[in-house]
Amino acid sequence: MTRRSGPSLGRAVAFLLPLMLMAGLTAYAYLQLTRPGQLIVQAKALDRHPGAGQRYVDLSVQATVEGISRTTPFTLTLSPGTYTVSFSPLPWYRVLNPQLTISLPAGTTAYATGLYEPVPVVIAVKEGAFNVTKVRALHGVTPVIWVNQGANYTVLHIQPYGRVVLYPGQNFTWVYDEPGTYSFYLLFLPSVEGSVQVL
Repeated sequence: MTRRSGPSLGRAVAFLLPLMLMAGLTAYAYLQLTRPGQLIVQAKALDRHPGAGQRYVDLSVQATVEGISRTTPFTLTLSPGTYTVSFSPLPWYRVLNPQLTISLPAGTTAYATGLYEPVPVVIAVKEGAFNVTKVRALHGVTPVIWVNQGANYTVLHIQPYGRVVLYPGQNFTWVYDEPGTYSFYLLFLPSVEGSVQVL
């Protein structure tokens, strides 16, 4: 006598199909939640050239992510999680955010940007004298700032720019584009002078 397996097979399929579907969905969800992401690490500096506005330029600095140290910019493929990114000091610059905590969700791209600012050189003019007469700057980077701290207006001659009139409280900023040694002096008192060594 032949046994019919139709109803029992149908019941087995009806029982197993939801389980298989649930297992598949669970596996898919797990894979989605554990998908690696991309962490892009970069460094940027504010361009302090007069008239540049809020323009940023790319920098090459050492950055470390959980023990992995490379030169920016670079990209790491990492598991989802929270990562600490550290940016190294750089001569002539001040790092505004030396350490960042970045959250990297599964399968996404996150950015860690170290922000740097050129360290300015300030030369004060007061009562016919400069507070400092010899300074150093890095070409294309360091803003040199003359500030009139006196009670009267003053007239400077700044090489290679030329004549600059500063009223009390006013300042003038210059970023040297080429290495060399450049002079500055009081136009009506040329013996009161100084120099900027640009590296």
